[in-house]
Amino acid sequence: MLQLLSRYKGIVVVGVLLLMPLVLLYAQTKRPGARGPIVGVVVDVAAGLERALLWVTGGILDGMEHYLTSVAAWDELVALRRERGLAVAWWARAEELEHENDELRALARAVAPIDGPRPIAARVVARTGEPLSDLITIDVGAADGVRRGDGVIDKAGVVGVVLSVGRRASDVLLLTDSRSAVDVVVQRTRARGILRGSGSQDRYGASVEDFDKLRDVKPGDAVVTSGLGARFPPGLLVGTVLETSSPDDDLYLEAEIRPAAAFDRVEHVMVLIDRPPPRAPRLGEEAAEDDVDAGPSD
Repeated sequence: MLQLLSRYKGIVVVGVLLLMPLVLLYAQTKRPGARGPIVGVVVDVAAGLERALLWVTGGILDGMEHYLTSVAAWDELVALRRERGLAVAWWARAEELEHENDELRALARAVAPIDGPRPIAARVVARTGEPLSDLITIDVGAADGVRRGDGVIDKAGVVGVVLSVGRRASDVLLLTDSRSAVDVVVQRTRARGILRGSGSQDRYGASVEDFDKLRDVKPGDAVVTSGLGARFPPGLLVGTVLETSSPDDDLYLEAEIRPAAAFDRVEHVMVLIDRPPPRAPRLGEEAAEDDVDAGPSD
């Protein structure tokens, strides 16, 4: 019994102190004249204990309220951060879709005047070559009607020619590759030549080495496709003349060409499929026609 009391003596003492005022109050109601000095002391002690208990319980309740408020605030903060992350992701996606729509609208405007081949849209999905790409892979292939030799353009101008075709993807040889050859004319003077890629690893470039020396070709002249070879319809922008040179003993004028397409940034292109058969070359065009139709060398 003593061990039990010693184990719970704290609870017993608190219980006795809490019960004493009730006992005295009960006794006073039964015998009002029995109130003595000890009663006042007990009442004061009980009042102090009650205040202490109220302070402790109040602190506990305040702490619990603060904790619950903090938990709710933290949960709200986490939810807000999650919503903010989703909003940022959706905003980025919307920006990307807007950019893609702008690109496709620009492509649609670029191919609107084209008569002959049928353009289909494609996305660049891979690049090959270091440090500059000489091949790009697009996400359309034989199942979409693409064939080897089809011309590829973007919103700025000629990009290249389809080199190899899979069922759902194709490789495109860029205009600036040394294996590329496109028949072109100077838009202003109709000087004609074969544009070949420089194959440089420092920058994207191309040149024409066989302009007629008697023709007028100047820096700033626009160079466009001639329409020979049926890969590209006539009049598509290829690039701009940067500079010209002609050795005294040479019959031809050489011109360095700055391509119109931004090969390092191209993302969306149009493939010109369903090409019409090439027209019969006129006198003097046979050699150039054979050169263009031969395509890139392997």
